[in-house]
Amino acid sequence: MNKFCCFLLTSLFALSSCTEAINPDKSDWEEWALTESFCNFCLNPGDVKTYDQADTTYVYRFMKDSSFVKNIGDYVLSGKFQVEENNDNLFLLLNYDEESVLLSRDNPSNRQLIHTCFSGQEYFSWDSEGRLLGSWGACDGPTLIFEKTSDTQSIFF
Repeated sequence: MNKFCCFLLTSLFALSSCTEAINPDKSDWEEWALTESFCNFCLNPGDVKTYDQADTTYVYRFMKDSSFVKNIGDYVLSGKFQVEENNDNLFLLLNYDEESVLLSRDNPSNRQLIHTCFSGQEYFSWDSEGRLLGSWGACDGPTLIFEKTSDTQSIFF
């Protein structure tokens, strides 16, 4: 009986250690999902392919180490981010890695996966409601609005 209890305790300890390695601490990242978009200056809004309504995923996951991952349907892009301040306003700058820039340019669905006026970068600002606003609308694309979905303390503020 003593050996069985020792085996059971060892097994439980080993399983709990594995679970922690597989599920990272949620305080190390936060996730933002697309909630709406609008187009003020698009000449032909139907021609701008940002995402397919059938896509179940359009999210950004930001990590404490300043890396990020962007999921649009089956596409995964990544890079590094930084928070910048200008005139007491905070801005989020995403710099995509080279592989993601190439994927955005040459993907089979012919979609623009990096939604920006600048090659390989995206800029965001926060509105008064705490939502992330994309800056693509400044160069005739739609304005994309994201809301935080993870229940964690913000890594930005």
